[in-house]
Amino acid sequence: MNVKQSIQISVYKPFKNQKTCQLGKDDSEFFFQLAIETSLKVLEEYNENAKDDMLIQCRSYYKNNQAEMNRIKDFEENYQSNLAISWYTKDSFLYRIINKALRTKNLSLIYKFRFIIKDLHNQLTLAHNQQFTPNSKSITTYRGQLLKLAELNTLRENVQGILMINIFLSTTYDEDVARVFAGDGSTSPFLESVLFEMNIPSTTTKIFANIKEFSNLKEENECLFTCCTIFRIDSCKKSESIWHVQLTLIEHDIENTTFNSYRSLVNIDRIIPTYWTLSSILFYLGDSEKRKHYYRMTFGRLPIKHPDFLAEYFMHGLHYKSYNLALEFCKKGFEQELNCSSKLDYDTLFRYYSEIGLICSQTNGYSLAINYYKKALAICLDDSHSSISYCDLGWLYVWIGNVYHKMGEYRNMMNYYNKGLEIQQQLYGNKHIELISLYNDMALGYIEQLDCESAKTNTIKSLRILFPSSSCSKGYYYFESTFRNILQIKKTFDILLRFKHKCIQQLCPMCREYTRIQNNDGSAKEADPIERMYFTESDKYGYKRVQLSDGQTTGIYVSKDVNIYASPDLNMHINGKKIENPGDFSRNQR
Repeated sequence: MNVKQSIQISVYKPFKNQKTCQLGKDDSEFFFQLAIETSLKVLEEYNENAKDDMLIQCRSYYKNNQAEMNRIKDFEENYQSNLAISWYTKDSFLYRIINKALRTKNLSLIYKFRFIIKDLHNQLTLAHNQQFTPNSKSITTYRGQLLKLAELNTLRENVQGILMINIFLSTTYDEDVARVFAGDGSTSPFLESVLFEMNIPSTTTKIFANIKEFSNLKEENECLFTCCTIFRIDSCKKSESIWHVQLTLIEHDIENTTFNSYRSLVNIDRIIPTYWTLSSILFYLGDSEKRKHYYRMTFGRLPIKHPDFLAEYFMHGLHYKSYNLALEFCKKGFEQELNCSSKLDYDTLFRYYSEIGLICSQTNGYSLAINYYKKALAICLDDSHSSISYCDLGWLYVWIGNVYHKMGEYRNMMNYYNKGLEIQQQLYGNKHIELISLYNDMALGYIEQLDCESAKTNTIKSLRILFPSSSCSKGYYYFESTFRNILQIKKTFDILLRFKHKCIQQLCPMCREYTRIQNNDGSAKEADPIERMYFTESDKYGYKRVQLSDGQTTGIYVSKDVNIYASPDLNMHINGKKIENPGDFSRNQR
């Protein structure tokens, strides 16, 4: 059990506060896990240079260690994919450098080790499928570890939170073995003895396996988890001199609605090119220079017939923030495919038309975007082109609806949105998280048509998916109140958005358009249509927008004789007086 590679304590507590429009540490942990999951899929079938990339990195790292250089040479000459676990459990460079790379959260570095990471994951998957069946019982594994006091306190403070582990996690079925590694508490308070007890439900689909038959450390009866596993922290208690931490392996798509929200945000489970998905994740991770470096390093590695080939060229252009460059790369990729084939398959044509449509929609070429999207739609609707999925058709309807939305053609917008919604409901059911963004888009369209009742209905539908349990009723209250306030603004011009904009910005892009502050002096920059509407009305009624000095309030509307704002404690104040029931304050009460 490789306990020298200690667990890196990364936890997430649901509904933990963070600054608006700023990705917090918790969020970056989620997106990093999604990035690992996705990046390992990008070159699933094409690893021609993967082994060489890894060996070059290993030799660079161990250039002054002759013993490890000899082991690297042995690996180069004798390694086979079915020996991945055997090599990993040796006391050598491999397990150290793999987990070191995973700890850095540097995707460019991790990419260089994709060869062994994928082989390890694949061998674990094969062993898992052989060892476990749907009728298997729940099992328990253990891990002993010395932790710094600060790391232990992080666990103690986040009971019922989520523990995210990026490395390949070594555990044992033998509690006594784990206790040896945990120690007897004699190093406290500098290092605390911790015994992790990990409950693995029988229903889990997460990848782990008993590796005794493959391992070089057979006496440890080891259970190895693949990288990027997630546990719920059930308890953290001290018994005599050892801390006992109980964990439960969880399914991100069943138990963890929050993580599922992130997966939906970047479309990780959709049937689309993984380069689209990886691009979204890298965007949310935020480091543009690392993102560019990653794409420069991976660019050109895919064969022309790879399903992501066009997407790779397209995204390479997008990451330089140039739609013209993206268009150039997309056309170049398309031409290369055309040169290598006398006849392009319909799936390639569909993706080409879709990508050109997206570029046009982002450069205000709306009519051209509709033209390309409808070419893609014609391919989808032709029954002879079975390679195009029903899922693709559903999202294409939504994309067309988005363009009509930008054009202000609301009848066409709702027509395509409803077609997309019908397909998504057939695919996912009425309660799937994939529907949230579409409901919000529809709500925004209704707002722009001054139909706030329909907007509210669609937003509440999205909330009931996002917050399925009673424990999240606060979220319902926030958003229902927000829309009640928006209705009052339209009717009486006296109600403002009363809740902190952090919650609104995280969960509803439509509400963000109402709460975003444009300038410190209250004047408007180039605003979206709904904001222009309100500033037009402000000319007549004397309303304007301001930002309070505390920087924590939501968007503010004030009249020439009434000052209304929402304070950080979530109370509403009018002319300095706290209002208990803001819904009762109407224009007639001035």
